[in-house]
Amino acid sequence: MDPGRLLEIARGADVIIDVTNAGSFGSEDALSFFRQAGRNLLSVAASVEVSNYVILSLTGTDRLIEAEYFRAKLVQENLAMASGLPITVIRATQFYELLHGIISTGQDKGIIMLPRTFIRPICAAEVAELVAQAALGSSGRGVLEIAGPEVMTLGDVAREMLTFWEDPRPVVEDEQSTYFGVPISQTTLLPGNAAWLGKTRFHDWLIADRSQ
Repeated sequence: MDPGRLLEIARGADVIIDVTNAGSFGSEDALSFFRQAGRNLLSVAASVEVSNYVILSLTGTDRLIEAEYFRAKLVQENLAMASGLPITVIRATQFYELLHGIISTGQDKGIIMLPRTFIRPICAAEVAELVAQAALGSSGRGVLEIAGPEVMTLGDVAREMLTFWEDPRPVVEDEQSTYFGVPISQTTLLPGNAAWLGKTRFHDWLIADRSQ
């Protein structure tokens, strides 16, 4: 969007929440997108003198810089931190709503191959609630993390989801498998101990989502 139009929209705003997205984890132009979008939005935020500029990011961004998308998100975070504005970066774990797509990246000749790693996913509605809380709280909180209430392996999540949808494909966890092309450890995708936690358990969300 044209910076002039952005400025017109933002006039009078006290908080700006940046949830821009480059399309997908595999997007080849993610870096240029986040760099340009970040510069445009930060310029507008400075002009209207917001009390809090909030970015929705991803847990593990600073540990997955070999992947272009995560490296681009880190650039977005760094641009904001260097701006001199009151910044809150919220790193969220995987959304329940996106887990099917994440699991699908492991499709391989009738099986699902996934890295042996732990995750703490969260439903999108609770991400929205926690982002709003952070945005309306103290300004310039730095980096916060938000996550779901349960720690599970990615493989266990995949098995429950496939069973629920009556998909017979077996799930194999392998230390050599990658996460969007990047080798990871068992804890790469976990948030720190100070993460804000949602309340909706994965199984409960799965049942509710299917009933809709």
